[in-house]
Amino acid sequence: MNIFELLDPKNLFFFTDHQSLTEKDISVLRGLFFLPGDLQARTSNTYGLLCLMHDCMKIDSARFLKTVFIPWVGIKAKTKVHRSRIMDEFSRVGEFEEGSDADKAHLVNIYRSIVSDLFDPYITLVVACYQFKTGNYKDIDDTNASMGERNKTEYILARKEFLELLKGYNPQVRNAISHSGSHGVTYKNNNIIFREISRNTPPRVNIVTWSKETLEQKIMWLFECIISIEASENVFGIDCQEQILTDFDLFLGFILHCSDHTTREELHAKFNIRMNNIRNNDSLPSETKIETLSKVLFYNCALRKMPILSSSTSEERAELRLEIPKVNTDFSEDEEILNRLLQLPRYSILAFTIFEDLFERFSVVEVDKSENLSGLAIIISGNLLRLYCEEKAGLVDLINDSVSFCEGKKIAVEIDFKKLENFEDHSLNEPFPRLLR
Repeated sequence: MNIFELLDPKNLFFFTDHQSLTEKDISVLRGLFFLPGDLQARTSNTYGLLCLMHDCMKIDSARFLKTVFIPWVGIKAKTKVHRSRIMDEFSRVGEFEEGSDADKAHLVNIYRSIVSDLFDPYITLVVACYQFKTGNYKDIDDTNASMGERNKTEYILARKEFLELLKGYNPQVRNAISHSGSHGVTYKNNNIIFREISRNTPPRVNIVTWSKETLEQKIMWLFECIISIEASENVFGIDCQEQILTDFDLFLGFILHCSDHTTREELHAKFNIRMNNIRNNDSLPSETKIETLSKVLFYNCALRKMPILSSSTSEERAELRLEIPKVNTDFSEDEEILNRLLQLPRYSILAFTIFEDLFERFSVVEVDKSENLSGLAIIISGNLLRLYCEEKAGLVDLINDSVSFCEGKKIAVEIDFKKLENFEDHSLNEPFPRLLR
């Protein structure tokens, strides 16, 4: 096959019959694969990346998708702003006098931005795949943050693979432009002199000299790396979409890591239409509506492996009560109580998405019917649950602003939001929505 056939997305699927895809889907993929650049390098990069990911799939497809691929797509999504800014910088290249120091300095800063803002998180996927294959994988944040791009590059190159993918990266140049200062980068005629300076007495200096044309070529290769990884990720994601969509845990992971607020709103709206067909059906008696919606609730609890015993209603209190199995909790330990309480609102949230305004309050109660004992319980207002579903409140708001009980006695749970904010600032995880206080 010629290079255009090799890069045709129709020839890159392992599981999917391309005829099941729309022509629009194929057209979008072709747009990725045939962006300007080194198509020969893109071919070897793409086939290597796809084979690497499918090698991981052979080990444990569900675990690879859940712990490596889907979380990495979430990391990639966070680079969107950086990529847009870098593309804006590309568009400004013609603003500078050809060959001037300002022209070369602009290219140097583009190189630095690609390496730090795109190249580093993108090659995390390659490192994570190798770690997964060797059994050394922990989680995507550990892989992403425990090594810099220099260490990641060395880790990959030690496998004697992906030489084309990484040939735009030079660690000495990267070091020099990270500390340009007075000596890190200087311009001499058509050349750029990069100095990697080891801070000693006296300082030790390693020099890399590139012409402007070499710098432009290196930038192109760096961007080729980004294009290759992104194109491969798109083909692989489509190829595995059936498994992602049919495995509920994978689907929830995809929603968590890969969808934005608008997408989640659209999904909720589609679900809400189906529920409204029951909730707003005037031809159905109230008891029939509750019974039908309860079946939906129990079905969705089962999907999520959330054990539930029964549901009941109180017209007087406008409350839906859910009983769930009591688990062993040491009630003398505040941390154990809090950890268990954090699990109870999952039931209330799910119930609210199904019943919505049919009830004003949603209670979840642990029971042990064999010994007629109650454990922990929580009551959350529908208004607060609505704010959570609209992503204006978080789980800690539900815990803080609800009413909680332990063995039938009311208990006070207060969240130190300043400490929580400080913890989130030091965490690699995205902060959850929060009510303004």
